Amino acid sequence: MDIRFDGHARHGWRAFARACIASLVLVAGAVHAGVVIEGTRVVYPTNEREVVVRMTNQRAHPVLVEAWIEHPAGAADPDAPVPFAMTPPLFRLDPGKGQSLRIFQLPGPVPTDREALYLLNVRDIPPKAADAGDDGQLSIAYRSRLKLFHRPANLSMQAKDAPQALRWNADGTSVRVHNPTPYFVTITEFEPQDGKAQPLSGVMVAPFADLAIALESGNTLRPAQPFHFTILNDLGGAVRMAGKANASP
Repeated sequence: MDIRFDGHARHGWRAFARACIASLVLVAGAVHAGVVIEGTRVVYPTNEREVVVRMTNQRAHPVLVEAWIEHPAGAADPDAPVPFAMTPPLFRLDPGKGQSLRIFQLPGPVPTDREALYLLNVRDIPPKAADAGDDGQLSIAYRSRLKLFHRPANLSMQAKDAPQALRWNADGTSVRVHNPTPYFVTITEFEPQDGKAQPLSGVMVAPFADLAIALESGNTLRPAQPFHFTILNDLGGAVRMAGKANASP
């Protein structure tokens, strides 16, 4: 889950110091954001009428929650279509209380032979975020961003089988991954035999696409060499798998 924040501060160095401390707290423990969302990703199967995303306010005060869905292109293509509606898009969430977002598919063209990716944004705004006031207090609005996968019905295989279908081509200090499946596959770690585990950030292979991964210093991959890799499943859980490299084409 990609968590971002926007802050407002006033009154010189004291506010600046508070901002620095708050930033460090966020980096060290983003899980302490007030609104906790159930899950780290959302899958919308087209044979479902709706998908529900649940959240809870763990702060000691009420927050205003704003939620919206956007295309990954974002500001680069503001007219990119988003085939979803959601309710409620804006609501108050009291301390310790929960709320469900209901996502519905809208009519319109969407891929039928592969998954499509969108982004679910949830921002919780504390009472003073709109105006930091005259006391120099810092207010922070947290934003959580979850991947939302639109999954057509009757695809050629099941999602759980997609990671093992990946094709890995060795090229010494890099590896090229080909995804012949209709699913997105997120890879979080790669570990060649006799090498070291290499964490991967933001590595997701799109359906029917290729992706090159540069190996860290000391790691190499040769044809027929076995390795392990870790993926995220539909629930956001890490699953370790074994593979074997092919020769680079």
